[in-house]
Amino acid sequence: MSPSRDSNSVSGVSFDFEPIIGIDLGTTNSLVAVGGWPRGGLSSAAPRILPDERGRSLLPSVVRFDPAPDGRTPLPVAIGYEAKDRAVEFPRTTIGSVKRLMGRSLTDAQADVPYLSFEIVAGPNNTVRVAIPSGPVADSTSPRPAATSGPSTGDFFQTISPQEVSAIILKRLREQASRVLGTDVRKAVVTVPAYFDDAQRQATRDAGRLAGLEVVRIVNEPTAAALAYGIGLRAAAGNQDRSSQVVAVYDLGGGTFDVSILRLTPGKSNESRNDQSDEGHVQGKRSAVPLTLALQGQCGGSSASENETEQPVAGPPARPQTIGPGLTVAADSFQVLSTAGDTHLGGDDFDHALVKLFSHEISQQLRGSSQADGPPIEFSPETRRALLQFAEQTKIRLSDTTEENIRIDLGGEPAQSYARIITRAELESLAAPFVERTISACKRALRDARRTMDDAGEIMTAVVMVGGATRMPLVRRRVAEFFSIEPYTALDPDLVVALGAAVQGAVMSGASSDALLLDVVPLSLGIETVGGAVAKLVMRNSTVPTQASEMFSTSIDGQTSIKLHVLQGEREMAADCRSLGTFHLSGIPPMPAGIPKLRVRFLVDANGILNVSAVEERSGKVASLQVVPNHGLTRQEVERIESESLVNAKQDLTQHRVVDLIANSKLDLHWIGHSLAKVSAMLDPAYVGELERLIGVLKGLVAAAEHDWRSVDANVFYQSKESLDRASVRMHEVAISESLKGLGS
Repeated sequence: MSPSRDSNSVSGVSFDFEPIIGIDLGTTNSLVAVGGWPRGGLSSAAPRILPDERGRSLLPSVVRFDPAPDGRTPLPVAIGYEAKDRAVEFPRTTIGSVKRLMGRSLTDAQADVPYLSFEIVAGPNNTVRVAIPSGPVADSTSPRPAATSGPSTGDFFQTISPQEVSAIILKRLREQASRVLGTDVRKAVVTVPAYFDDAQRQATRDAGRLAGLEVVRIVNEPTAAALAYGIGLRAAAGNQDRSSQVVAVYDLGGGTFDVSILRLTPGKSNESRNDQSDEGHVQGKRSAVPLTLALQGQCGGSSASENETEQPVAGPPARPQTIGPGLTVAADSFQVLSTAGDTHLGGDDFDHALVKLFSHEISQQLRGSSQADGPPIEFSPETRRALLQFAEQTKIRLSDTTEENIRIDLGGEPAQSYARIITRAELESLAAPFVERTISACKRALRDARRTMDDAGEIMTAVVMVGGATRMPLVRRRVAEFFSIEPYTALDPDLVVALGAAVQGAVMSGASSDALLLDVVPLSLGIETVGGAVAKLVMRNSTVPTQASEMFSTSIDGQTSIKLHVLQGEREMAADCRSLGTFHLSGIPPMPAGIPKLRVRFLVDANGILNVSAVEERSGKVASLQVVPNHGLTRQEVERIESESLVNAKQDLTQHRVVDLIANSKLDLHWIGHSLAKVSAMLDPAYVGELERLIGVLKGLVAAAEHDWRSVDANVFYQSKESLDRASVRMHEVAISESLKGLGS
């Protein structure tokens, strides 16, 4: 019998599923994990982080670009640590914290402009686009486009969407996962802040598609963290019966904040004498366990007839997974009771507060006492980037110490420097307003969950901390004060979201049945009615997937067309809510006002993505809309970008190879040069001369490739590095021999 297309085998055991990785696409750092996949050097199926070649778990969410020679899409030349480490050198082409711009309008993003070293401009429908200088050297003397202008049409700038920047990061994570797992990864669960609206979720899905990934599920970050927390409890408790508990997940990342209240109901262990207890392990083959979502939650409405609430019918209960003779374990249930947050609040804001303080004091120092009260000096992109990185490092260090000595060289004639001692108390004073905003969100989430908790007689049992910013002592202190519970910090706040996404990926791939995920809609969904009011069909904190419908009619005699304006938000007027899109139902037969019966149906899938349909029941006229909001990419844009990625696939691979050769060659040159300086006197002069010649050749190729990767032949570059590696073997042997002699003495 031929194996199925997606069959994989490990040590004689076959698996009829392909891996679905979990990705935490973060503002500051991103990472990838997998669960249920004991392959590619992984010793077990437990969820785990997939590191890069150097064993690093985190990938900084930073990309540096070069302009494309054809004037179209800029080319990524460095990703992650390589881009971040040289951000001060290339401030205007190094893009970071792009998650804060995903799915947002340029108007929404204005608050970030003073702290960006790169430019943003208006794209179609006032969407954010990043402007990349198209000169060979993107320095601070190049013309800067206005932050409120349209996309550049001249030769100075090329533009790229935040989704495309995120896609580059996702693609690197996909490659990283494929390398570790030993198979081509094509599917992923990607996490987003719980308070991401439909536009931002659609933007995330677009980024995944551009990266060559099928995003099979979008999971809220706090929910993913709860998955990891709950699976950890299961592992810690073994197979003992455990009671349910209510947990708050406080997720403060680099650019976003969420808090979710969840009920964790562990699966129960049962002793049974079942003759079929080994089912699922027959002939060494592990079977996939079907996943059934227990659908709960309510959507608001006036009556069953005119505002009906519908829920998809759940299938039969998930078959318990057999884990040993006579012992079965039902899946854990993770039900989100409420969520609240702010998609523009995070650790970046602490950094910005420090930058504002430093900029003000430096401006005072440079101006002198006579002009001390003037506005801050407008610094160059290089200086803004340097100040931002300096502020981030200061913030991190002040989590471990109570004060920090800082010094910044300002240059000038005579040379000047800015020096001061900054204390943790000063930082906490600057950060306090932002932390209090998170506490306000906690109050909203707890208020929304309280009714459900009170009905069940439940109390809060734990608060899980997620996100690097939760390491700040002030944050932990205020959270403990508000919830009256000491925060749970045993899980690494940087890793927990990716691990939870990996758990969900394992469930969806059929590799595991450890969890049933019951997520919610973060904001209410509705349509605009006469007078600009909002009729809400799906209320916030409704469990997804869900659908709801409501009956409407016309307001004018003889009306033959109705415009439907889809909105998201909690306000009562359309002008105060987020517009998700509009569509028209046309061809309605002329009738008196109020006679047509128009049924509008909202369907929210498990990813939180909305589909809307409308039918006029008397005439049978139908219209529908898959909401692609104004602040996402259009289908045409996505298809264009995908087409360009296919056309440039060979070039992209070559560029990746050259970039890797640059990094590896630099390491070789460093260590070979270091050893040669020590033992050159012990070597034959002709041999030393040959080594120096090969070193010179490789240095020249590195320099040329760093200036323009297209200027070197990748094969020639590789051969030059290999030639030096082979030639240096004798020198290394002499160096090792000499070091051993030193040990003997």
